[in-house]
Amino acid sequence: MEFNPLDFVAGCVGGMAGTVVGHPFDTVKTRLQLQDPIMKRYAGIRGTFVKIAVEESMFGLFKGLLPPLVGLSLINTVVFGVYGNIIRNVKDPDKLHNQALAGATAGLAQTWICSPSELAKLRMQSQGIGRARGEGNIYRNSCDCLIQAFRAGGVRELFRGYGITAIREVPAFAIYFTTYESLLRRLCPAGTNKPSWVLLLAGGLAGSASWAFTCPIDVIKSRIQTDTASARRYTGIVDCVVKSYRSEGYRVFFHGLGSSVIRAFPVNAVTFYVVEFIMSHAPGQRAVS
Repeated sequence: MEFNPLDFVAGCVGGMAGTVVGHPFDTVKTRLQLQDPIMKRYAGIRGTFVKIAVEESMFGLFKGLLPPLVGLSLINTVVFGVYGNIIRNVKDPDKLHNQALAGATAGLAQTWICSPSELAKLRMQSQGIGRARGEGNIYRNSCDCLIQAFRAGGVRELFRGYGITAIREVPAFAIYFTTYESLLRRLCPAGTNKPSWVLLLAGGLAGSASWAFTCPIDVIKSRIQTDTASARRYTGIVDCVVKSYRSEGYRVFFHGLGSSVIRAFPVNAVTFYVVEFIMSHAPGQRAVS
């Protein structure tokens, strides 16, 4: 059995780089998904960017950065580490069904990190809407948010949305890696060097494809994880789906789709590029693809 710890290191560094690039887009996505359907504050991606920057300063676009910066570095450590080491040990690593299975396994393996990290991020992003930095905030920072969640409902509250997070992550990473590998095969013949633009394009499109598919699940996840113990609106996934549909129609499940797909491109272009760069430049190593 072949084991390569560098997959984990490359995933960690790539995840941190991608997080910083894409966080403003993620804040916009969250605001669009969570805004009141009747009293809407935001109109479109560009309008949301401008409104947040004007009302809350540029820092408003980076609210809740710490949880995903820490969380996504750990998430990508697990994702690329698990994926790379599974691929190295399967009989036919070039088969897309093996890559899908490895991606799905990697997605499930990191859910325990992703769920509380995103809970803190979403609650930080959704507070202080329309107010100057720090004014009237419930949470002082991400750690305070997690502490308050734990005090309100224990471990169960910290992991609120774990189930829907797993439902999103398993297919998302199966699509993620198979799309990336498929594009590399089309754009680069076997045995040839992969130019930077190919890695960036394939990584960006893989991320966008993954988010486009899972957007409806992500909307429900966002609503469940921002549903605090003190003002509970939903009893579970099905209740959230039904109530959201009844109040806003089918379009509710595509709120934030544009910003998700746009954000996913630079985030995952950078992530894959950094991972491939580290793996290809380390002595005696080869990239996961």
